[in-house]
Amino acid sequence: MVALVDTHVHVNFPELATDLAAVRQRWQAQGVIRLVHSCVTPDEFGTLQAIAERCPEVAIAVGLHPLSTAGFWQAAVGDRIAELAQSDRRVVAIGETGLDFYKATNQEEQIAAFTRQIEIAQALDLPLIVH
Repeated sequence: MVALVDTHVHVNFPELATDLAAVRQRWQAQGVIRLVHSCVTPDEFGTLQAIAERCPEVAIAVGLHPLSTAGFWQAAVGDRIAELAQSDRRVVAIGETGLDFYKATNQEEQIAAFTRQIEIAQALDLPLIVH
């Protein structure tokens, strides 16, 4: 069986997290040996750390999804993303970030958040997960 890496998961979503042990058994049965969870807000980080403790094959990408920027983005959020990324060796990328003008109208906030997350990824030499 070929070993697989799923580079974009959201294992904390309720439909998965309520029975994470069974979900984990399914990904293992399919040959998935590594997963990268993409945070949609930095507030998820603590939950993801707890999941990664139970499931060491789960790595973390910390960031702010473009649809989560409305009313939430400010420079302190970027600073928090940088702090979190540096605080845990399981952080392997910055994201999920990007631009989504189809569903949202807060273009300036999205551009500011995306730009800052690009800067963080560059400064920390981490990959960027783009929406």
